Amino acid sequence: MKDFELQNTNWKFVNIKNGEKVPVGYGWQKHPQFINEIYTDNVGVVLGPHSQGLCTIDVDGLEALDHFNNIFPNIDLTTIDTAMWTSGKEYRFQIAFYVPLEYWQYLKRKVINKLEFRWANTQSILPPSKLNDGRQYTWLKKPSIVGVKTIPDEILAYWL
Repeated sequence: MKDFELQNTNWKFVNIKNGEKVPVGYGWQKHPQFINEIYTDNVGVVLGPHSQGLCTIDVDGLEALDHFNNIFPNIDLTTIDTAMWTSGKEYRFQIAFYVPLEYWQYLKRKVINKLEFRWANTQSILPPSKLNDGRQYTWLKKPSIVGVKTIPDEILAYWL
């Protein structure tokens, strides 16, 4: 699992059980790895300070997307040029942002109406990981092309 997209980041990773979303081993939150240390076919990115302030927003279905659009009517996720990926299910995707350092200590995981804001002590499965049902995670917007943007102020304020 030496995906080009993952090699050229300052992120830290975790081995994921093949075909699943579960990290391998205990204490993975405290012992993230470099991409060249990953030995499983699936890989997760460790979020928060270990990956230089990387967070993800997990849109888990139409309910989550509707909730996002109601809260942030002026933000169109499809037009934000930041890394995004999907497991292939309709209305399900993740979008990555960096959080400025001064806010790191105040953030924690938050889930409302299947819209999940992921932070420290969590991870997100990345492409080209595969699930047991045959689906494969794919990039919607590759980090090597669009990069990862700073989280918009409006989204950060809501999360805080």
